[in-house]
Amino acid sequence: MIAYTPSGVSTANPAFAEQVNARSGQRVQKCMRCGKCTAGCAVGLAMDVGPAAAIHAAALGFEDIALRVHSIWLCVGCETCTARCPQDIDVARVMKALAAMAYERGLATEPEVRSFHKAFLQNLAGRGRLHELDLMTRLKLATRQLFKDVGLGMRLFQKGKLRLLPQGSRGVNKVRALLRSEPKE
Repeated sequence: MIAYTPSGVSTANPAFAEQVNARSGQRVQKCMRCGKCTAGCAVGLAMDVGPAAAIHAAALGFEDIALRVHSIWLCVGCETCTARCPQDIDVARVMKALAAMAYERGLATEPEVRSFHKAFLQNLAGRGRLHELDLMTRLKLATRQLFKDVGLGMRLFQKGKLRLLPQGSRGVNKVRALLRSEPKE
């Protein structure tokens, strides 16, 4: 099968759909493309294509399309799409799997979003609880935007909304175990 895209011709790779299935634990071929996931998406207006189109591209085996859409990086994982899917596809999990696969292939089209996800998970794994100052420090170092948002940070600190010292969590080992069980990014 061939698809015509703005960047050229795309050829279907049926094995890719099976790779997505294995990675996400879902069966993307069950998608009827009803659009309920896209209609309920909290960030759908910011996406280049909705979750339904990304999953449909994966189901058809259009690897180069599914892994290059910006949508996979913008998914916030709220799972509204998953709750609305009449085929019981965990759409958010598929989107996360597509983002992980794109990252592994060097196709990260939204590096700041990817950097935030990585910093967030590292921060959470460290103490089992989020520490915003550490999160922002990791993000600023990763993106090399060291002084961007400094004014906002100062205002948050002045209002007591930003702690200097992190709080630990008694459940840190449980959080780490949960993070290890998630599909790798």
